[in-house]
Amino acid sequence: MTVKPRPRNSVSDARKLVVANLSKSFGSTPILKDVSFEIEEGEFVCFLGPSGCGKTTLLLCLAGLESPSSGEIYKNGQAITAAPPSQRDVGIVFQSYALFPNLSVYDNIAFGLVNLKWAKDKIRETVRGLVSLLSLEGHEAKYPSQLSGGQQQRVALARALAVSPSLLLLDEPLSALDAQVRTRLRGEIRDLQQRLKITTVMVTHDQEEAQTLADRIVLMNAGRIEQLGTPWQIYNEPATPFVADFMGVSNLILGVVRAQNEVVCEQFNLRCDTQAHPVGTKVQLLLRPEDIAVIARTNVPDNAPVNLLQATIVKIEHLGAVVRAHVLMASGLALKVDISKRDFDPALHGVSQALGLAIDPTDIRLFAQ
Repeated sequence: MTVKPRPRNSVSDARKLVVANLSKSFGSTPILKDVSFEIEEGEFVCFLGPSGCGKTTLLLCLAGLESPSSGEIYKNGQAITAAPPSQRDVGIVFQSYALFPNLSVYDNIAFGLVNLKWAKDKIRETVRGLVSLLSLEGHEAKYPSQLSGGQQQRVALARALAVSPSLLLLDEPLSALDAQVRTRLRGEIRDLQQRLKITTVMVTHDQEEAQTLADRIVLMNAGRIEQLGTPWQIYNEPATPFVADFMGVSNLILGVVRAQNEVVCEQFNLRCDTQAHPVGTKVQLLLRPEDIAVIARTNVPDNAPVNLLQATIVKIEHLGAVVRAHVLMASGLALKVDISKRDFDPALHGVSQALGLAIDPTDIRLFAQ
């Protein structure tokens, strides 16, 4: 996906954040490679990807804390690529909170406003509003060391919002918190963002976090954008095997298109849509564990599914709402199959039990190797 640099006063870019052909290298090591995308006003966008993919460097370029090697950044139709952080109208929250340990909660939140020389009564009114908004009442006189991790992150968020930025940048703000606090706080962040209608960009390596929070996800790999789309598109319509494998749990199987709508994989055939792949093409098939239906061998219906395979359970994992069965086919192919808690039967779905696997052709996605 390529976006050409726009004129400095482009009207079409008004109220947008535009990144055009951005690259960044540290010495001879490329970190970002020709990255381009646009973010609409009021959107919540997550930069997602494995460690070292460039997502944090990209966020720091947006904040003005890193300078790109090439490319442009536009905000509200104006080029800000070379602008210092103080002129970008952004608020940023770091993973480490970066609170001033010698300042109280009140003074941490007020810090930016004091630097802007706001009147004391206006500062007091703004801080009180944010304290209420982020459920920090009663903690105003405390110091960061006296707060829980979740409370410290709320203070950091309040400080970033105090100057009313048009763009909020969040650098893995929840990764240092325990699971329950993280889940609760991400819901609060999403509700707050929706209420304030503030354009928000968040870096995360957590798939569930990105899918829960984002309007759109920028999934990165090795300094490039692998796919940009809604959480639904990224999970259900992955553009590449990397996206399919990174998002959720996947079964990726090698095969060859042998006929129209038929693929041969490891001693068995599967019917599926092959229109985009000519006969003879080597492909990878994506099967999500939740898209494989389990049928007991003793209960195969007369109108058997088009794709009906036989396998043996070798391992069971209890994951709360689902039970994940690790199964092995006669060819030696291992698959992961999710069975809902409601449908799981220990008598039928135990280790060493044989079972049938039914796969709807429309649930199979193909990638050319």
